[in-house]
Amino acid sequence: MSRCWILIAVASVATGCDSNPGGDDRPDDSVFGVWRAVSYEIQGVEYEQDGLIMITPGYLMSNTVFDADGDTSLDANANSGPIRFEGNTIVIEQWMQLHWRTADPAGNFLNQGAVERIPYRLENGLLIFEFPSGNRYVAERLAHISSR
Repeated sequence: MSRCWILIAVASVATGCDSNPGGDDRPDDSVFGVWRAVSYEIQGVEYEQDGLIMITPGYLMSNTVFDADGDTSLDANANSGPIRFEGNTIVIEQWMQLHWRTADPAGNFLNQGAVERIPYRLENGLLIFEFPSGNRYVAERLAHISSR
């Protein structure tokens, strides 16, 4: 039930964010929408992932959890901020970037203002982020957001 309310809140915010603060090489509407995170590959190991990734023409928000060590304690990633597009790369200026690693406290951090370049592709109905680290997210579409 709480996931439903989160999705409704995210979709409500998303439909109001139709500006494009970066003014750029905007893709077609196919990348915009609400996506459900399904897997996170870290250094070649794939983990089930849960959470949402929301992309509007000008903003990205991502809140995801996964269990990297198999003990049911969750690890998490969260990102939000304005974006611009450079071809098939999303460039986000992070209002907030959070990594929480229960088994590796040295891997925990909270950044503000970090700029991250995230190459992406759409393949068989999935959104795939290929991070510069070699790690990747795979997500399936929950809702489409039009830029018009």
